[in-house]
Amino acid sequence: MSRSSSLLPVETVDTCIVGADPGGFSLALALAAAGTSVAVVLPPGGGLTLQELALRLAVLRTATAGDRPRAWPDVQRRIASAARPQAVNLAPRRLAAVGIRVVQGAATFTGPRSLEAGGRVIEARRFVLAGGATPRVPAIPGLDDVPVLTPDTVWDLDGIPAHLAVVGADETALALAQGFRRLGARVTLFAPEGLLPGFDRDMAGALRDRLAADGVTLFEEARVTGVERQGDGIALTASRGGEDGALVVSHVLVSAGREPAPGALGLDAAGIVHGPRGIAVDGWLLTANRRVFAIGEASDPAAEPGLSERQAALLAGHVLLRRPVRASDLLPIRSALTSPALVELGLGEAEARRRDARCRILRLPLAESPGAHVAGPPEGHVKLIVSAKGRLLGAAILAEEAAAIAAPVALAMGRGLTVHDLAAIQLPYPGVSDIGKRAALAYFSNRLSNPWIRRTIRLLRWFG
Repeated sequence: MSRSSSLLPVETVDTCIVGADPGGFSLALALAAAGTSVAVVLPPGGGLTLQELALRLAVLRTATAGDRPRAWPDVQRRIASAARPQAVNLAPRRLAAVGIRVVQGAATFTGPRSLEAGGRVIEARRFVLAGGATPRVPAIPGLDDVPVLTPDTVWDLDGIPAHLAVVGADETALALAQGFRRLGARVTLFAPEGLLPGFDRDMAGALRDRLAADGVTLFEEARVTGVERQGDGIALTASRGGEDGALVVSHVLVSAGREPAPGALGLDAAGIVHGPRGIAVDGWLLTANRRVFAIGEASDPAAEPGLSERQAALLAGHVLLRRPVRASDLLPIRSALTSPALVELGLGEAEARRRDARCRILRLPLAESPGAHVAGPPEGHVKLIVSAKGRLLGAAILAEEAAAIAAPVALAMGRGLTVHDLAAIQLPYPGVSDIGKRAALAYFSNRLSNPWIRRTIRLLRWFG
């Protein structure tokens, strides 16, 4: 629909952001602070963004740590308290107070440069699609006929399930299975493709042992083949290795990743290519329509929670200062908010070995860090992947304080520093973050066995 054919009022802005992703909000605030005109369209919907889900999983993790886990109503209150600051900061009233035009309502593109929302047409020099994915529910016979929980809806439970069946094996499935088990539920986890597909195998194995020790019943390589009501419960049938079995539970939770949210954005009218994996973008985060960008789970439903805000920072620099957008420069980050938590940075071990057959793997147990013993017996370890020339290619960290340990490693990798730089970093003592530094120092311990280095050391000893 063009300006001339529309009977609706028309507004023109520099940038129109569609979606409730925090990355979109941070971009809107940055552009408005620089004096450009911005509109934010908030489509209706009650689903959680990736950031909101991650925050809830983090609260669940901390609330179930230790010997005396909190009650479920207390967990719900802590979630509400943790979410309040962001809700206040990103409220439509605050956005409007800094000059951002907030439009609430379903958005539909009417052409390459315009969309309809909230009873008006918005024309913009550029659009940014931010958000728009929902939990994926697999096609399992009978699943549509029973009440099914998802990572978005499980937080609304009135109490702890008596027996929770978790169908899925991603990082969200593991965090929810462990959290509800520690809250007192009996939990059975069905992992059709093994635990944590795509994550480091060593770390996934260690988490498997931790979940089993917590009392989670694991069925790996097991596919749920049917679901039906049975009295007050839900009966599941599953198959593994050619053998079939059945189980009756009180609740079923499906955590099978995310997919593009159904909606009437009218992407085809804007010439935007999209599919089951989201909106197609290039290395500049541009869609097939060169006036439309897509960030976060709009272009990748499997994106990590903080990706959209990092992409938003790139876009702000491009829009305001015409800096190039190189999305490939962003450090890949994956995490599982389990206990212990898992954080992976950069390349995995298998990919690193394909790119550099001479790369080295440095491993160090968390017990090697004095600071890790302060809160109790340490559990976990650190793995660094280093190229033959000393460049940091990747890292995997399994620890209760994995995010804190990952911070200096992520800084080093993001800045293109080497293992030498990481080993030289100066950190306060005692602290758990030094385990990455200690792992880096192991690189030099091995190098000291090099015959040429040893000869040089002997030669220098002659000079005192």
